Amino acid sequence: MIKQLPIAYCLADQGSQALSPEIAALPIKHTTLSPRAQNALIRNAIKTVGELATKTDRELLGIRHFGPKLLAEVRNFLANVPTEMLGGQGTKVGVGGADASTLDPLSPLYTGTAGEPQLPLDVGVQQLLAILDPRQREILHLRYGFDDSQARTLQSVANLLGVSRARIQQIESKALRKLRLPYYQRNLDPARLALEATLVHENGVISVEQAKAVLAPLTQNLVLADSVLGFLLLLMPQFTYLKELGILGLRQPPFAELLPSVESICATFARCLAEAYAPLPFADLLVRCHHDQAAGDLFRALPEPFVRACLNSHPDIGIDADGHYSLNRWANKRLDDMIIVLRQHGAPLHYAKIAACVNQRLPAAQQTSAHNIHAQMGRLAQIFVRVGHGIFGLAEWGLEQDRNVANAAYRVLNTTGHALDLEDLTDRVLETWQVKRGSVRAAIDLDPRFAEVSPGRYWLTAPSPDQTVETAPNDDFSTLFGDVFMRQHSELACDCQRQDHADKLA
Repeated sequence: MIKQLPIAYCLADQGSQALSPEIAALPIKHTTLSPRAQNALIRNAIKTVGELATKTDRELLGIRHFGPKLLAEVRNFLANVPTEMLGGQGTKVGVGGADASTLDPLSPLYTGTAGEPQLPLDVGVQQLLAILDPRQREILHLRYGFDDSQARTLQSVANLLGVSRARIQQIESKALRKLRLPYYQRNLDPARLALEATLVHENGVISVEQAKAVLAPLTQNLVLADSVLGFLLLLMPQFTYLKELGILGLRQPPFAELLPSVESICATFARCLAEAYAPLPFADLLVRCHHDQAAGDLFRALPEPFVRACLNSHPDIGIDADGHYSLNRWANKRLDDMIIVLRQHGAPLHYAKIAACVNQRLPAAQQTSAHNIHAQMGRLAQIFVRVGHGIFGLAEWGLEQDRNVANAAYRVLNTTGHALDLEDLTDRVLETWQVKRGSVRAAIDLDPRFAEVSPGRYWLTAPSPDQTVETAPNDDFSTLFGDVFMRQHSELACDCQRQDHADKLA
């Protein structure tokens, strides 16, 4: 005769009354029942373990395509599912009266014993994967590189297994949905709690490398490759993984509403540093970001600790011993050191002195000659401004890009709009150029753009107030040989006067 009592009553002890609420709410589609059994039960509106436990054998056998084989499978499943029985002492027991502390660690009722050490993270991951069927487990191993730390694309896994890409994606999605259930994630709690504590302490975001450092003490043999870490984060909805940036965020208040701005924050930091061409302290970098045309309003609206956390987590930005932030790609270049030397000095310097200071900052393998420093500064007119023979300053200081003394004199006259005495013109040129006074006179006499309208008074041959300063060749020989030219000019004038006097006497 077919039994008329519900299956749960037939399998449990005599004092048993009900399944645990957690187990009763477990969806049928997330159990380890075969797909055939799941489909048959779901089609007949049996969607949870609790609903299944209330059915009698007769009711189950009355389901279409549900025979004795599936009934035996269901009975075996329920006999092995941990249950919380309502005993007289209020103790937690399983099928056959087992104490909850002896249940499988994957059980939703597993609490462990007092003082029991946590299982290593790799053991927890293995137990999680063990609940999957062999096909699902194989696909996850291939996709996330558990065996060789080499993640594979859907197409490559499909080629290996001889099925379509869509089928691989379908199997993977179903496996991940099952693993995301809280019933199967208890052994991930140590990792989750460690990451949560770190993220709260670091104001909501950390880098992938920081996350690996947090999880490393919890593992034994598991290699925390990026793909494996990505798999773990897929199972923990508390976190947001920005894969392109390599940043992990905490999806909890007050950080959840700030996470959408992380990408824009990181892009602005990198752009402002690239425009600065050299390391900057946080305060100076933040000022540049506040004045950024694209993201200035965003930075002014965000809390500073969160903005700083994004900067500290940026994979392409590092911080030196002085607390200055710089782009990592500058590590093997000298440009930032050249700018730092000039900023520290606060005034234009000769390229030889700049080279000496730069080489003191660099390891022996990266040191270079003063000639190479001079050539590099000459090529980067948007950063360095030549203000004398071999003397350079920074364009950020507002120095004029005259490039030579003649252009400086042309700028001065074009700005004033009238002729100037040589002494006055020389004084104004020397405000921005570090050359000798004779070099200014030599540059003016050699340049056809200037005319001496009266003794010692100069004006432009073609004045135009709206005309920008022209750029003459970089090789300003008047700067190099100004004094020599002036002496030769004086000697030539004296020779001419003597020759005229001799001709008159003759």
